[in-house]
Amino acid sequence: LSPYMQNLMQTLLNVCDRPDADESNLRVAAMEAVSVLISNSAADVQSLLEQLLPAFIQRFETTFAMQDFDASEQLKKEQTQGLLCAVIQALYRKLDRNTVLPMTDKIMELLLRVLQAKNSNCHEEVFSDISAISDVVGRWVTGDGTNMSVSSAEDIFAQKISLYCRFWCFYDSFSRC
Repeated sequence: LSPYMQNLMQTLLNVCDRPDADESNLRVAAMEAVSVLISNSAADVQSLLEQLLPAFIQRFETTFAMQDFDASEQLKKEQTQGLLCAVIQALYRKLDRNTVLPMTDKIMELLLRVLQAKNSNCHEEVFSDISAISDVVGRWVTGDGTNMSVSSAEDIFAQKISLYCRFWCFYDSFSRC
């Protein structure tokens, strides 16, 4: 699908932006298709994926301006945020550390904003994103850019738990502001 990837992505994003995208779960299906395409993409579309991450960060950021006066609008906002979390997670799992690192602070800020919402339906997706971010950002990289092997699965688990604990401490202090 590599030769068609850019056109497929653009078409699916256009579907998400249609006025009738809420009908028959059209937006959900289009965003899930985007996530699957990203997850199964070949290495030769890496540059396209690198361009998509800032675009999806921008889409994620605009969800906070969505009107949520009633329950259905709130649900639409949270559903859109959850779908965007899934796409961002797929991008983090495909892109390398050097590509995503400059954008990670912004993504973490947005994820924290979602977590601040009481009774949000997409907190689980936020934590899945945090896991994907910790997998990429927490990787050990040598000076020549190659991945260093970690001594054991326990070391990886310990690093991930440490990152979660630091995140929760940050979140706790952030939520009191």
